[in-house]
Amino acid sequence: MSSIMERRKEFKASKKDLVNSIFAVDIVHASTNHIKFLTFQLFKKRVEQGPFKCENVKKIMTNICILYGLTMLRDNTTSGFEAGYFTN
Repeated sequence: MSSIMERRKEFKASKKDLVNSIFAVDIVHASTNHIKFLTFQLFKKRVEQGPFKCENVKKIMTNICILYGLTMLRDNTTSGFEAGYFTN
């Protein structure tokens, strides 16, 4: 998202044109990643605080949550580097 804001300064178009034409794909990508991150956080919270009667079910759900998180990291490593979560 910060790269979008930095690049915005380069263009002399109206805000409407920037959002609808120039940065539309970047905004959709950032929004999609945000929704995936929130989904992961809510899933993780539910697994940790969920009313599981069987410990095996909780372990399986924890593994599914970890797998989902790792899949997101694998698919979106570029976003992690751009945001500064990963360093060289």
